[in-house]
Amino acid sequence: MLTIITAEDMEYELLGLDGSYAVKLRQYNYGCGSWQITGIPCCHAMAAISHSCGRDPVKDIVVAFVHQSLSKSTYIQTYRGMIHPIPNQKIWLEIEGSKLLPPHFETQHGRLKLQRKREPDEKSRGGRSGTVVCKNCGMAGHNKRTCKNEKQPIQNSSRTKNKKTNSTIGATTSQPPTRKSMKKTKELHRQQSRPNHNHN
Repeated sequence: MLTIITAEDMEYELLGLDGSYAVKLRQYNYGCGSWQITGIPCCHAMAAISHSCGRDPVKDIVVAFVHQSLSKSTYIQTYRGMIHPIPNQKIWLEIEGSKLLPPHFETQHGRLKLQRKREPDEKSRGGRSGTVVCKNCGMAGHNKRTCKNEKQPIQNSSRTKNKKTNSTIGATTSQPPTRKSMKKTKELHRQQSRPNHNHN
């Protein structure tokens, strides 16, 4: 919601929620500065233009408040000149002179940087987050390589206990019979089933 206060010589004061600004239609000037930069009236300047027009249609008058460089006549005048055709590069005249070479590049020492330098107000790229825990002493803030504390005994976790119980269970259970053992049992059964022909 804007409140327009009319002054003389096409000057207006606009009162809004974000403050008050002065509009000078003859100088193409507005307090926020966007009209001067873009050359196109902003929404506040358009409110002053429509107020100055009264009952006349705004679309016929607003063109006069747009910068001359953005008009159709200026666009046509810019591209009015002729672009002459260019011959093939093979028949260009060779001019003697020093050849243009790229600047000398020196390889810096150390590992190559894979990330670019960021601006001071630019947010850092999100990566791994968390606290490093040492595997030697169990303290946070350093790793095993830089640890200066004594090595602490490692407590058996539930995973290692499960492995031990599984190994003992596997040892007590009987293994499945192989072909060789099955063949031996068959021969024993045959020998036991044969009649004994030895007489006293």
